[in-house]
Amino acid sequence: DLMRQRTEKRAAQLSGTGNTLTLAVSQGSREGTQEATICDVRFYDKREQVTDCVQSGDSLTIDLEYRLEKPMADLALNLGITNETYVNCFEVAVLSARATFGPLIGAGVLRCHFPELPLIPGCYYFNVGLYPTDWGYKYDHHLQMHPLKVEQKPGESSHVTGVVSLSPHWSASAPRKNAVAGRQD
Repeated sequence: DLMRQRTEKRAAQLSGTGNTLTLAVSQGSREGTQEATICDVRFYDKREQVTDCVQSGDSLTIDLEYRLEKPMADLALNLGITNETYVNCFEVAVLSARATFGPLIGAGVLRCHFPELPLIPGCYYFNVGLYPTDWGYKYDHHLQMHPLKVEQKPGESSHVTGVVSLSPHWSASAPRKNAVAGRQD
């Protein structure tokens, strides 16, 4: 709430009006001062084809196309994954785009690659945001705007719940000596 208030104050200062900074979108929500913007978010499957659906465990590449309204020395960004019920499945913050990617140009693409995406089948949303490096307010934040469907791989169990799709290997054996419950020292 504090970040939202700071962002509204900053947007009002920049525009000279008391207008809010929430932008109309077809799904989800978007807000920020728009000093730096996320113009497009694209998902690529393991064959480097643009997609909106991948199989659980496959690789995924995400391109964040951005634009800066004026030159900036640096900015921070985050990328998070939530499910349909807003459960946070994953989130990462890049504290300094300059340190991670090098000097920022007026417009470009920041790429994030997951060698494997072990989410259970379902619909997920990729939430992305650009911020000043002190995280004081939002330049541009997209919430529940970028859906990705994760499908079950053929032959995998559909009796898994949770968020992450793990493939445990089960076996049976005799009890171990010195097991904690029946320790015989």
